[in-house]
Amino acid sequence: MEDKNMDNTQPNIPPVAPKASNTKWYAIIAVLVVIIVVVSVLGFYHPVTTGTSAKVTSAQSTASIGQPYTMTITTNGKFDNMTIYWGDQTTSTVYYTGSDTVTVSHIYKYPGNYYVYYVVNFGGSTYTSLDSLVSVVAAAPVLPQNESLATVSLISSSKNALINQTQIFPIGTSLSYLVGYYTLPSNPDFTIISQVAYIYKNGSLVDQITLPYYYNNTSGSFKLPPSEAYVNLTNLGSGFYEIGVVTYTGEILNSTTGAINVTAGIFHTYFYQDFVVASSASLYVAPTVVTTFVNAEDETGAYKTLDGAIAYDTVSDEILENVYQFLVTYNGSSSTSFVPQLASQLPSTTNGGINTNYKNYTVHTPWGISYTVHIKPYENYTFHIRSNATWQNGQPVTAWDVYYSYIRTLLFDAGSPETPGWIIAQVLLPGNYYTSNTFWNITQNMTVDNATNSITFHFQKPLTPNFVFELLSASGDYVMDANWIVAHATASQPALAWKSGLTPYSLPWNATGFNEYKAQGSASDYNQYLVNNVMADGPYEIDYIIPSSAVVLIKNPDFNPPGPWFPRAHIDKVVLEYIGETSTRYLQLKSGYAQTGGIPTSDWSLVEGLNASHIDYYLSKPSLSIFWYNFNANVNTTMLSTLDKSANMPSALFSVLQIRKAFAYAYNESEYLNKDEGNAIYNVTFAVPYAGMLDVGMLGYQSINELNATTNGQVPYFNLNLAKMYWEEGVRDWNKLVNSTGNSSLDITVATSGTNKGDYVYQGKPLNIPIIIFSGDPDDLAGATQWGDYLSTFITGFTFTVIPLAFPSIIGYQVQGQNPMPIYELGWAPDYPYPTDYLGPMALPENSTTYPGPNDMTPWWIGYNTSNPARNVTEAMYLQKMIGYYNNGTSTSNITLALYWFHKMNEELINMTFYVYLYQAVDFQIMSYKVPMSVMKTWEQNIIGTIGGGDLLYNYLYYT
Repeated sequence: MEDKNMDNTQPNIPPVAPKASNTKWYAIIAVLVVIIVVVSVLGFYHPVTTGTSAKVTSAQSTASIGQPYTMTITTNGKFDNMTIYWGDQTTSTVYYTGSDTVTVSHIYKYPGNYYVYYVVNFGGSTYTSLDSLVSVVAAAPVLPQNESLATVSLISSSKNALINQTQIFPIGTSLSYLVGYYTLPSNPDFTIISQVAYIYKNGSLVDQITLPYYYNNTSGSFKLPPSEAYVNLTNLGSGFYEIGVVTYTGEILNSTTGAINVTAGIFHTYFYQDFVVASSASLYVAPTVVTTFVNAEDETGAYKTLDGAIAYDTVSDEILENVYQFLVTYNGSSSTSFVPQLASQLPSTTNGGINTNYKNYTVHTPWGISYTVHIKPYENYTFHIRSNATWQNGQPVTAWDVYYSYIRTLLFDAGSPETPGWIIAQVLLPGNYYTSNTFWNITQNMTVDNATNSITFHFQKPLTPNFVFELLSASGDYVMDANWIVAHATASQPALAWKSGLTPYSLPWNATGFNEYKAQGSASDYNQYLVNNVMADGPYEIDYIIPSSAVVLIKNPDFNPPGPWFPRAHIDKVVLEYIGETSTRYLQLKSGYAQTGGIPTSDWSLVEGLNASHIDYYLSKPSLSIFWYNFNANVNTTMLSTLDKSANMPSALFSVLQIRKAFAYAYNESEYLNKDEGNAIYNVTFAVPYAGMLDVGMLGYQSINELNATTNGQVPYFNLNLAKMYWEEGVRDWNKLVNSTGNSSLDITVATSGTNKGDYVYQGKPLNIPIIIFSGDPDDLAGATQWGDYLSTFITGFTFTVIPLAFPSIIGYQVQGQNPMPIYELGWAPDYPYPTDYLGPMALPENSTTYPGPNDMTPWWIGYNTSNPARNVTEAMYLQKMIGYYNNGTSTSNITLALYWFHKMNEELINMTFYVYLYQAVDFQIMSYKVPMSVMKTWEQNIIGTIGGGDLLYNYLYYT
């Protein structure tokens, strides 16, 4: 891209000339009168002095799109008029009305990073506000599903900024900006088709640059060559500048030519980046942010929710673990030792926090039933809340906040999509904890003492301290401000109110209220304020959010650390950018704009280059994180048609075991790991094969060889002959089952004539079964595409459409009975290193579990639900056995016996082929050399964390 030379002239902001009038003649005539009465008016008359300067006395650093943004300017005397330049090509002019203080409002229409300045006309002179510029970040509350938003990142400057961490530069500076976009539209049918950058100086357009996007029919998308993604501006003269980028999105009509479906609409968004060039300048308030850390994350779609009782994904958790605290937490990189966080100390038998007594007593319920409680040692754990813990508003964190937070977590444990409440519910509530989360059971098994600021958990059986601490350091354990939650209740989302007068929108503190509140744990009834806001008690608080694009954290000044093991933040500002394009993330890392980021293993040569150039280093460590493809036994085909209009498949196809096996044996895991993930290409182990849900590092780990030995060789492997055999058996099984239930119209047949002759057809058309992968992931795009090619070798006429979706969209579709994804990729990062953390969510075939539930891999659907035309009682019996194995394993305190039952369950999972196993990750973290490697190794290498996904505790980081 060619350089753009700007002239060295001063800002073209002419003063507003005073209005012509005959006022001076009246003044001469009246002079005698003034002299006569001067003595009498001196007691109350003060002459108005014409001013010479002005300053901003009130302004905010953020604005919301479509909402009034207000600032106040005070002059040192009378003025004629004042013009405010809002940085978005608009101005406001106000006139003197007798007051030196002016409050002005503006509504920003477009997101961006703006510098607001103003010019005051004092009649004979003008004042330009270079010494009180206002920096404003304007963000939109939502981004429509067909749209994307530009990123404009400063990559280099020939001179240092006049003010640290700003875009205010001295005259003669040359700047280079990288233009890209955050994420693709959430609607998978739409993609980026072009971007245009407009350069303004002092309100006038000086250049227009169309970025050279081209259509790549291999990837089926429009691409921008990385070398052409720059806007270079040289030898800049004094002035106020704006870079406005318009991002166009559309639907690709022809995957070969890239023709756009104009009928579906071409959408566009605006994003502005202001910068100032001057000999000297200052901001309204000197920036408090001194150090900034940017994480260019390989994520699309950003977080799902910031409600700590609901969030159950690594993108949301990354934010929450930096703004909230647990009662206890892991001690740095250790996964076996713990330290107090909100608790004043770890409970023990020595300090009285863990009971050592036996006790029997009878409980009489309000409904007339009595039962006996048998207390054993290590069932009751008491946590005292430290006195110096505060919320970001300065109010103390209390045991009641802890109690209220856990009540919400437990009530939401059966929410949809899956929530983390089951983690603590499994040991705190009796029986089926998805239904036993009642007012009585919750309040009986947690007690709070406001006088001592403590909370006691009464577990269902004795638990070791480390296991309790593991459970209390997981998703769902974030402590939230009870008063803040209640204050943001609405008529449609009322809050549980423990006393009257807290809110006009309340539910009673009784069984009825608790039961009604459960609905707010499902996506259709979320409290949207809690989804997008936090009241922090951790080292950071949220400054602002750009939806689906970025989250900005700043130091929480009211955070008081529990001790040196969890310090105050060293870095003032953390920017989490969710960027779908690898080239953009790489260039941000290379330039030093970003200090960490995600690079797929298929582009590992880029990382090696950064390391060789001493820009970034990388660390690796084992992890418990695993990834796989899900089979959905009950596809919502109506919703599927919105993802792929040409999809054609029976909704219950994957209810049939042999069909699942056919697909599993057609996946070439070795090729995927060595070629697509890059193990063989770079001679680096990025991922390792696994099977089942007890992977390496987990208590009770079972290797592939061990599972083959106990299942008679049932772990799938790449074998197209077996895949074809299972497919033919599966089609026969399918047809037999649907005919037995009177649904012969659902047969899968081979066409004997016509254009589809020889093809497998369903209801007259060839099969088309889409697979859903993470968007922005070239490794899985290649693997899934190759999978489809292999399947096509024996399923003639078959189409395997690969659909990339943003991570939150995939999570959002995981609703039982509404799930439109036939086969889809997801993974798991550990909550705690015990088998139930993996077997419960992934292998327990019950409605409320994380994966079998939304996939309808349950005994009821597979064997007994009349809506399933291929129901099979025999297969359902094996699923029921899995439930029994799990219950046996969780009911015993004998680890050896528990592992016996967990192994039985894991082996049956292999037999049932719920999944196609991709890999167990080896986590890599790319980090700027500005951050000491010793810090990363000491604090950021916990196997329970998800370091490879960019999940960091930012308060540990600092620069050297």
